[in-house]
Amino acid sequence: MNNLSCIRGDYLKVYWEVQGPGPPGAISERSAWVRDLCGSRADAPPELYSPGPALVLEFHTGPKQNNATGFVGTYSFIDKPATMHLI
Repeated sequence: MNNLSCIRGDYLKVYWEVQGPGPPGAISERSAWVRDLCGSRADAPPELYSPGPALVLEFHTGPKQNNATGFVGTYSFIDKPATMHLI
């Protein structure tokens, strides 16, 4: 994707293809991200699944604006068979 739509403020870059020995593998400034997430909590997807063994979230923040409080998130590890229909 690599067309960052978040011009300013806080955002996340989502990677699920990482290179290098793992885990955890590696990302660099040349790595392609698959999605960028920005905006309010209401704009965020309800769930985000990785199709492979890795998921990297890269947090970016800008100057504090409009009483912004930062990032909030929850994660869990689930068995692959339970998610096959979601991907």
